Formats: sequence, structure tokens, C-alpha cells
Amino acid sequence: MLPAEATPEAEAMPPAGQDPDTAVAESPPAEDTPGFLDHFELRHSNTLELRYDRFETPILGLKATQNLGSVWLFSNETLICNFEVCNGSSLVFRPRLTWQFEPNVDPDFYFHELYLSVSAIPRTVVSVGSQVQGWGPGIFYSPTNRIFPETLFTTAQREPIRRRMVALNVELLPEMTLFVTAARADDSDWGAEEPLRSYFASSRVEYQSQGEFPFTLGAVAGAGERFQPHGGLYFEMLVSDAWTAGAEFSTSKGYSRKRDLNFGPPGLFLHEDAWSYDGLINVRYGLSSGGEIGAEVGVNEFALSGSAQEQLPTLYPLLLAGTSAGVGIHPLLDRRYVLVHGRFPDLPPGKRVTLSTSLMYTNPSDSLIAAGELSFSYDSFKGFVSVALNFGPEASVQRFPFERFLRVGLSFTH
Repeated sequence: MLPAEATPEAEAMPPAGQDPDTAVAESPPAEDTPGFLDHFELRHSNTLELRYDRFETPILGLKATQNLGSVWLFSNETLICNFEVCNGSSLVFRPRLTWQFEPNVDPDFYFHELYLSVSAIPRTVVSVGSQVQGWGPGIFYSPTNRIFPETLFTTAQREPIRRRMVALNVELLPEMTLFVTAARADDSDWGAEEPLRSYFASSRVEYQSQGEFPFTLGAVAGAGERFQPHGGLYFEMLVSDAWTAGAEFSTSKGYSRKRDLNFGPPGLFLHEDAWSYDGLINVRYGLSSGGEIGAEVGVNEFALSGSAQEQLPTLYPLLLAGTSAGVGIHPLLDRRYVLVHGRFPDLPPGKRVTLSTSLMYTNPSDSLIAAGELSFSYDSFKGFVSVALNFGPEASVQRFPFERFLRVGLSFTH
């Protein structure tokens, strides 16, 4: 006899011996509903650093030799939103806590950067808050970036000064992006009775090609209150798997800041009231270890005049009277420079040693700057020694702000 065909009623019957009234159909466990905090991702790193600094300076009014001991806490936090309405938006906050214990100074807390970045509109990013922006291929500095010109040497011993700003990035094409920035460019007060305020705006268009020889081409224009209108171009190309070539230049009527008596009398700088330029070209070679070797040649027609160079020990404090790092003063006080630098990670023993070194010759002051750092890493710990030495005539502008600098430190990163 053939078995009877199964019916829905038969399929629903409970196993033999089980009461039909108590039978319960098994179902997969319900998935947990994501909580509110599950829609956020926090990326962070924290570094505790102990430093001992020693530097010699010819600036009148300061001790010729100073020794500083300090403890720093660097925290870098990024909170990313994964809600559908704010997917990709983020809050970036980078607090800093420092305590100088030799000589003793009260602890200081501040935010190096603190801004909100929103990308709710397709191909558009808006960021608001205190931040730092950089671009261009310059190794020593960026000629087209008048509000954040610092790169290699100018930030070797400090972080760039943040600016309160509103920034807009719009993807015009897959290869082309428009950047617009409006910023407060206030001078940090070093004792001026009335801190000087200023405003700055810039726009930048950047084109990135991904062809056989990938390159980046950018055009920049900007101006502001007490900031001279300026324009510039930058270009960088990947010539081969290892070689990269770049160039950057800008032009304006005087560099950056319209002269103010708070920053020294008129006539300190070349072409102060006439259109002039500065620029650079460079090449870099990428190492398989992740390091690089680079060379750069630059020219600056906004350098100090000859008479100002001779008075620099007296003028330098005046130039810095309203700023914490010479805002509005060209990073290079000389007219020309040649720079070579190298960074060599993964050195023996155990690929734990990193060596960074730089040499820069400037003309016409006939000066040489030698800088370097040697560090040794073990797990989350790093010990390092940084040195900067300036060689040149007594009146050399490269002796400022310091002739010799030494830093010894130990850091722990988590």
C-alpha cells in the first residue's frame, strides 16, 4: 500500500506523545534592536609625553639659554555618526593638556582642533569649528596657504595654530573639488592691550587625475582684513612608482599682512608695497619602508630687507608682539633656500629605530640649518632625541628664533 499523501493538517500535528494543546511552534530568536549608541563609532588615540627642552636664542629680552621641562597629554578623538540622516558626519576634537614644571607654570588646557563635519548633502561636506587646513606639495612651507603656511621646520617644535572657520567642500566632478573657507584669523595676544582681530576668506579648486601619470593641480585665491589679496597654483605628479615631483608658487602685493605698527615700522620687508612672488619646486623618492628622501629649492621675494636683518635682535620681539608664532610673517626670512631631508623608519635593531634628518642652506645670509630626530619604539613606548643647529654669520636671519635646540622625550601611546 502506498503511503497516504501528507496534508497541511498532518504536517501541523505535534509529535507522538505530545499534547496538541501545549505544542508551541519553534521560531528563530529575535535579533537585538540596535541601541542609540550603536549608531556611533569613536576612533581615538592618546599620547602622554614627557619633554625636556634646551634652547639658545639671540632675541633681546629673553634669556640666552633656557631649560624647560614639561608633560603633555595629546588626545585625538573622532566620533562618527552612522545614522541614515547623518551617515558619514563626524565630530573631531583634539584636546591638549600641558604642565610645565621647570620653571613651574600652571597647567594649560586647550583644544588644538574642535569641529563638526557634516556630509548630509550628496557630494558636499560642511565643517564648522576650530581646525587646521593644509594642501600643496611644499616640504618646507606652503606658498599658496597664507593662513596655514607651516609644514616641516615651522612645526618641528609646535603644532600649527588653529583657526575658527566655516569650510565648504563640493565635489564638482569625480576628479574636481571646490574648497571655500571663511575664517577668523585673530592674532594670539602676547601682551597687546587690544588683541587684533582679522577675517580671512579663500577658495581653492583642485583637480586630481588618475591616468598613467597621476597628478594633482590646484588654484588658490584669498584675501582678508589686514591680509593682502593673493593667488597661486600648486602641482604634484607621480612620475613613477617611487618618484614624485611638485611645484607651488603664489603672488601678492606684499606678503600676507598689510603692515601695522604693532608688527614693526614700514620698510622691513622687500616689495612690501609692490606685487611680488614666492615659490618652490621639489622632488621626493618614496622608500619601501614607508620613509622618503626629498629635495626642494625655493625663492622668497618677501624676505627681510638688508637693514632689517642687521637689526633683527631688536626687531624680532616687535615682529612677534601681537602673534604667537609670527602670523603674517613669511616662514622664510631669507630670499633663497635649498633643502634636503630624509625619513628612515624600520631601522635595526628590530626595525624599532626611526631617523629623520634635514639640511637647509639659505642665501644671501649664507646660513645652514641642520635638524634631526632619532627615536626608538617598543610596543606603545617611544624615546626620542631632537636637535636643531643653526650655523651662519652673527647677523644671519636663520639664528632666529633660536640658534640651538635640543629636546629629549619619552612618550606612551594608547
